[in-house]
Amino acid sequence: MPATPPTIERLKQSRIRATVTFTVEEVAKAEEQALREMGQSIMIKGFRPGHAPIATVRERVTKEALTEQTIRGLMKTALPALIEEHKIVPVIPPKVEVIGREPMVLAILFVERPEVTVKNADTLAPAKKEITVDPKDVERVIEGLRREHRRKQEVDRSTKEGDDVTIDFSATDADGKEIAGLRGTDEEVTIGSQTFLPGFEDALQGTKKGEEKTFTLTLPEKFPVEALRTKPASFHVTVKKVEENELPELTDAFVQKVFGQPTAEALRTRVTSSIRMQEEQHDRMERERKLLEEIRKRTTVDLAEELLETEVGDMVHEWSTRLERQGTTIAEALRKEGKTVEQAEQELKTQALERWKLRLGLQKLIEMKAIHVTEEEVEQAFAQALQQMPKDRQEDAKKEWQQRGAAYQELRWRTLVEKAIDALLA
Repeated sequence: MPATPPTIERLKQSRIRATVTFTVEEVAKAEEQALREMGQSIMIKGFRPGHAPIATVRERVTKEALTEQTIRGLMKTALPALIEEHKIVPVIPPKVEVIGREPMVLAILFVERPEVTVKNADTLAPAKKEITVDPKDVERVIEGLRREHRRKQEVDRSTKEGDDVTIDFSATDADGKEIAGLRGTDEEVTIGSQTFLPGFEDALQGTKKGEEKTFTLTLPEKFPVEALRTKPASFHVTVKKVEENELPELTDAFVQKVFGQPTAEALRTRVTSSIRMQEEQHDRMERERKLLEEIRKRTTVDLAEELLETEVGDMVHEWSTRLERQGTTIAEALRKEGKTVEQAEQELKTQALERWKLRLGLQKLIEMKAIHVTEEEVEQAFAQALQQMPKDRQEDAKKEWQQRGAAYQELRWRTLVEKAIDALLA
């Protein structure tokens, strides 16, 4: 620590401003070390990297770069001492500002975790849904399993429900222009399967091989082309083949041979169990979504502007990286969306606030519920994450993990959050 005691001011929004004055000797020592470090990366004729005289290196670097490196050196010892002596717990890296040169005076702004309240924390979790399996859903799945083992035979008659029909088709809008994406060749349609547009399969009922038919349907509200949603479209269809499906009878022998189940009833039980499990997983995901939304809504916190700025910076970096992988830029994305930079910044700031509210709300609940994770639980989470990584990334991931750095802290937090969500939804 500098010889002169620092001045500590506790400000609003959980900020702490420390004013630190350094002696001439402290600055000179840090500056000399800065020059040595900078000399390692400067090529100076006649000298190997790192072996040029300090005075020569000084001539090759800018005053601004030297000051920045010197301050960085001063902070290496000053910051840990400040944090330990004054029990400061920053949640983001501090901001450093030069407010005096002779002597060197630095203003260091720390932001600690703000006060957080979560309203009515005991009523956050949404109620569990009572899961019941509709027998019709079971029969529908079994029907699909039987269809996978059906025998097909081409027939020379009009189509009926359950038939497979091979068609060519296209579609035009009200002006007679072809609609992109609504054209198919040798497409197979099962009458009654309801996999095509509503009304499409109904219109094919009663058609025969070689028949051409035109009919009009209303495009759905979620049609990909917004301008055509709920608009009429004329379909032009040529029937090329009609096939009758013969489904195998659901006997114990068939079930044993194909599905490895002892009886047809056992297969129904397994299908019922599978549907129930899917419904339970869906209900769990929906309850978790509602829980996180409630935590955001009920969390009250007075955030420092610096926290929002840091989060927005991280979000911009994430956004830029994602767009780069897609071969585009933020500027191009904004142009396509018709948004100004100011509009995008405001949206990001709103999202940043929501992120912080959820993060701090979860942290508050974890403390309130006294939820902890063991080292064994974190190691187990890492082992699972490692299995999902490409093999060429695993060794680097193991080395990084052993350092107990950012990756470790992130996974530890994620494991803690998962455990907290489980407890809140129980």
